[in-house]
Amino acid sequence: MALYVVYGCGFIGVIVGFIWAERIRKTLGIVTFTAYLLSTPEIDGWRDISGNRVKRKVT
Repeated sequence: MALYVVYGCGFIGVIVGFIWAERIRKTLGIVTFTAYLLSTPEIDGWRDISGNRVKRKVT
């Protein structure tokens, strides 16, 4: 029974991901979307939400 739930959720995730990817491809384009992801500092991990640089903790 649990495998049916896992496979069902996986299948739904693949369908939703495919629809989302096609929408991005048609509206923005793959290169523009990738450039947006690379230029977002929160995703990159070197700035926090307020835009301040995140420094390494030296221990």
